[in-house]
Amino acid sequence: MTYTLIHAFLTKQEHTKAADALKKAAKDVVVIKDGLEPEGPSLEEIISQWKANAKAVSECVIST
Repeated sequence: MTYTLIHAFLTKQEHTKAADALKKAAKDVVVIKDGLEPEGPSLEEIISQWKANAKAVSECVIST
């Protein structure tokens, strides 16, 4: 699933060479099909949530 999210992100950002390189490198691990939208949150949303959680945890640690 991670490869698919990264490939979708790269394609969306128009980094086609990087997306093609990822697809080629991952071909023995996973089949990545062009034009598919992965189910669930996008990579951007996942990173945003992770950053928010990391900030909340660090603020909690600092305040105790």
